[in-house]
Amino acid sequence: MIKRSIKSFIASDGQPMVVLIDENRIPLFHPNIYAMTKFRTLGRQVSTTEKNLYCIGMAHLWATINNIDLEHAVLNAQFLTIEQLQDLAFFLRLKRKKQNELMIQKIESQPLNPKQIAKRVENIIYMPSQSQTENTSTSAAESAFRIKALFHYFKFLLQRSKHRFTKDNFDRFQTNLDYFFTLAPKVRNTGDQDILEGLSQSEQKALIEIVKPTNPDNPFRSEFHRHRNQLMYEIFLSTGMRRSELKFLKIEDVEFRTHQIHIRVSKTKERTVKCSSNACEYFHQFITRHLSKVPFKNRKHGYLFTTETGQHLSNDAINLIFRTLQKQANISTCITPHTMRRTWNDNLSILIDSLPQDQKPNQDLEKQIRNRLMGWSSISEMSSRYSRRSIREKADELGELLANSIAQNKGENNAE
Repeated sequence: MIKRSIKSFIASDGQPMVVLIDENRIPLFHPNIYAMTKFRTLGRQVSTTEKNLYCIGMAHLWATINNIDLEHAVLNAQFLTIEQLQDLAFFLRLKRKKQNELMIQKIESQPLNPKQIAKRVENIIYMPSQSQTENTSTSAAESAFRIKALFHYFKFLLQRSKHRFTKDNFDRFQTNLDYFFTLAPKVRNTGDQDILEGLSQSEQKALIEIVKPTNPDNPFRSEFHRHRNQLMYEIFLSTGMRRSELKFLKIEDVEFRTHQIHIRVSKTKERTVKCSSNACEYFHQFITRHLSKVPFKNRKHGYLFTTETGQHLSNDAINLIFRTLQKQANISTCITPHTMRRTWNDNLSILIDSLPQDQKPNQDLEKQIRNRLMGWSSISEMSSRYSRRSIREKADELGELLANSIAQNKGENNAE
C-alpha cells in the first residue's frame, strides 16, 4: 500500500529540516528538490515546508487511486487533462479520513460474489439521509491552500521540463495549470469585525507586572523559568517576531550593545530588528545568572530558549507559557505568541499617530516600514490586515464625533 509521510530531523547545518518519504522510508526526489529550492534555501519556516509536502503527499495518494505516475505525467507525458485536474481538486477538498477511505476501496476492489452484492444493496437501501451523514469536505481556506500548493509544485515541474515540449504543448499545459488554480475555493474576507486583535494597553501592563521574577503572583516555579519567560515576553512585545523565529534564536543572534536581534530562521526572510533596552537587560541577566549554569554539553546547540536541563524549547512549551500567563492575569483576550505580533502592530500604529505631522511617514512609507520589520516582502499587503484595528478605532472615533456633531446641530436648530 502506498504511504507518504513527513520525516523531520536536524540537518548538518544545525537547522530543522523535513522531507517527504515513501512507504520504504526513502525520500522522494522531485518533491524534496522542490522543497529545498523553493522553501529551505530561501529561509522559509519549516512548518510551511512541511505543510506543502503534506499536500504533495495527498496528490500522490490521488495519483495511486487513479493509476497515474504523477511526476512522470507532468515531466514526460501529456501533463494532466482538465478532467483529471478537476478530480484532483475535488480529492484535495476532502478530509483526510475520506481520502484514506477511497484508497482502501481501491485496494479492496475486486469482483463481488452474490452475497456481497446483496449486502451492498442492503447498505444502499438503509443508507442514512444526507443530513445525517458526516461532512467529508475540509474548510474553504484549507482546500484553497492545498490546491494552490499543488499549483506551484506543478508549475515548478513544468519549468524544469519545458525544453522537452513544443511551444504549443507547453502553452496548453500552462493553460490547464491556470485552470487548476481557478478551482481553489474563494475564501471570504470577514472584514475587521471578526479579526483577532492584540492586547490592550492595560493588558500589556498587567502582563509586564505578572512576568516580573520578583512578583509573588508570577506563576512560574523557578528563577530560571521566571527570567527566561520575562525575556521571551519582552522580545515578543518589542519586536513582534513570529514564534518559530523566537524559538530558533541563538545566543549569538542577540547583539547586546547595539540592541539588535538577527533573525536567521524565518517563514519569509532573514532580517535584523531592533529590540528594547529592557530585552537586552533581561537577556544579560538570563545568560549570566541562569543559562550559563546549564552544563555546556546539554546546550551545545546554541539556542537561547531552552528548558532548565538545556533541551531546546518546543512550540507547545511556548504556547503553554502564554496560556499560563493569560490564566494568571485573568485576561479574557486569548494570548498566544501571535497575539504579541498583532500587539506590536497596534503599538506601531499608536506610535505613528502620536508623531508630529511633519514626522509622520506617508501611507506607502508606513507600509514599507511594517513589511521590513515584520519580515514581509516589499509588495506584501499583510500590513493592511494587521493595521485593521487602528483603522477601525479611528473610524469609530470619527463616526462618534460626526454623530455628536449632528446631534448638537439638531439641538441648536430646535432651540431657534
